[in-house]
Amino acid sequence: MDLIEPRTLRTKPISNIALLSVSVGFVGVGRWMVHEGQWSGWLIIGFFGVCALVAIALMLPGASYLRLNSEGFTMCTMYRSHTFKWSDVAEFDVSQIFGNTMVMMNFSDSYKASPSVRKFNVATVGFDGALPNSYGLKPEELADLMNRYKASSHAV
Repeated sequence: MDLIEPRTLRTKPISNIALLSVSVGFVGVGRWMVHEGQWSGWLIIGFFGVCALVAIALMLPGASYLRLNSEGFTMCTMYRSHTFKWSDVAEFDVSQIFGNTMVMMNFSDSYKASPSVRKFNVATVGFDGALPNSYGLKPEELADLMNRYKASSHAV
């Protein structure tokens, strides 16, 4: 496969199905608590009801993806997308954040957006930013794929 070919990766639905299942379960617990006269059940219903709605929204078409092409990549979560040029990123790597293995990135010196957020991120986790998902790949595989796309973009 030519790496410059556009490619769209999508999230695995299993994590959203798990979130929906757990949320619906807790909404049921909240309903039981309200039925038993405990007002805190309403808090549980509210919080986990919102979680259930988020899980459903993430399962809708176009809600979450990673699109790679010869010019850069677009991350989309909850219908909000952010596009970066390959030249915006110095490197992709893998690291653990709060026990979660994620694809991390450091921006190039020429990328000037969000300097205070990036400074905070580097101070707390050692990287400028991260991808919100591994889009059906192992984080190491995704970081390698993105580094290969980045390297191939220089040859165009």
